[in-house]
Amino acid sequence: MKKKIGRLALTLLLSFSTVLSACSGGSNDAGDSGSGDGKVTLSFWTLFDGGDGANMQTLVDEFNKTHPDIEVKNTKLAWGEYYTKLVTAVGNGNGPDIGISHSSRLPDL
Repeated sequence: MKKKIGRLALTLLLSFSTVLSACSGGSNDAGDSGSGDGKVTLSFWTLFDGGDGANMQTLVDEFNKTHPDIEVKNTKLAWGEYYTKLVTAVGNGNGPDIGISHSSRLPDL
């Protein structure tokens, strides 16, 4: 049950991010992989480690396998510096396409 909920959450996040990327109209299109094949590449930042990190990577790998037109690149950052890097990157307009955040940190983002 937990795996199904995680898979659904990841799919919904990726779908929402893809829609936002497509609607942004910016020249720095998150979906441009540079290969000209129309494949969407999304950066995904997490702070999950240990078993949670392994489970998240399994979900990302499964998503990538079942969605050949989308590639999610999972980047795990260290817990102690995750929010500093995320807030700085988002503030500079260079944040990930998808990121994990506790709801208490959303006002900073």
